[in-house]
Amino acid sequence: MKTIGIIIILTLSVLVGFILSDNLRTRLKNITSLCSFVEYISENIRLYKTPLDEIFTSFSNEYLEKTGFIKGLETGLYNSAKNAGLLYGDEESIIIKTVSDKLGYGTVDEMDKLCSSAINKLKNLEDKLKKELPDKQKVYRTISVLAGASIVIMFI
Repeated sequence: MKTIGIIIILTLSVLVGFILSDNLRTRLKNITSLCSFVEYISENIRLYKTPLDEIFTSFSNEYLEKTGFIKGLETGLYNSAKNAGLLYGDEESIIIKTVSDKLGYGTVDEMDKLCSSAINKLKNLEDKLKKELPDKQKVYRTISVLAGASIVIMFI
């Protein structure tokens, strides 16, 4: 009976480490996808002066479509990202909220500057997370295994 308990505890602790690690990769993928969306908006506003509703309906990204982000754009950029579960961290939430609140108001130049600023911030965040990802994944996995081992030791 103790053996089964030990196996369950160790398995669960390893799974928790992998889930936390996977959440980091998902966050990075979300930021990359949102950045490509803002780049698409910027390009269409700057070059073609396309209305936002046309930009929203013409954008195609398999990952964002799977999350439900594209379908939810009628509720607004921020609400769609939030409802699709794309905003894991405060940094990207603030960036997307700012774009969502100001997009569609002002001149083409103002909207282009807004998008450019958001793109730079998202790319900086993306670069930062890419650098941190391997170390954080290793830490999450190690800590979860050590926590499981500690529980097993206390259990024995």
